[in-house]
Amino acid sequence: MRRINGMKTMAAAAAAVLMLAACGEKEPAPVAEPTKAETQQPETKPGEDAKPTEAATTDPGQEADPGQEAATAQMIYDQITTALAMPDMYIADDDWIMNKYGLDAADLESYVCAEGDETHVDRVFIVKPKAGADTEAIKAKVGSELAQLSTEDMMDYMDKAVPGQSEYVKAAAVKEQGGFIYLFISPEASAMEEILKSAVE
Repeated sequence: MRRINGMKTMAAAAAAVLMLAACGEKEPAPVAEPTKAETQQPETKPGEDAKPTEAATTDPGQEADPGQEAATAQMIYDQITTALAMPDMYIADDDWIMNKYGLDAADLESYVCAEGDETHVDRVFIVKPKAGADTEAIKAKVGSELAQLSTEDMMDYMDKAVPGQSEYVKAAAVKEQGGFIYLFISPEASAMEEILKSAVE
């Protein structure tokens, strides 16, 4: 009987040990969960540190370099009248440039043909022919205004009516730059030319 009781006691002790061992196995399980949380945080940080930073440094650079707008005759004329003192000017329309100079607006990408009043010989012609247009013919038509003002009769009239104006006609010439044909007759002709060159370069 004592042996049986002893075996029962040993069996009970063994069962208690097993239960304690089982309880001991359950404790490491909660430790695994914090480990997952720790591994999730590093995954988020590199994503935040790398991609958003690259986007932040790339986007402003792209916005800072927009394509430059192509110059037009009107844009150049506006710069001239803003920067320089000009007399009252008559701005010709499509009909006027056809009737007076033989210029067809359909052949031009943009243009401004401006003439001074009766007391000023000033002329500001800025013409950009369309691709495929006869640029030499257009150049000759722009030059026809200079040729008309350069006649002996016109020179005599200018010298009598407004002394000194003929000098601006003598100094003028039809020129080309950056796809534009232009004629500047003015005491500010050199400054006008610099403005045009800066706009088309």
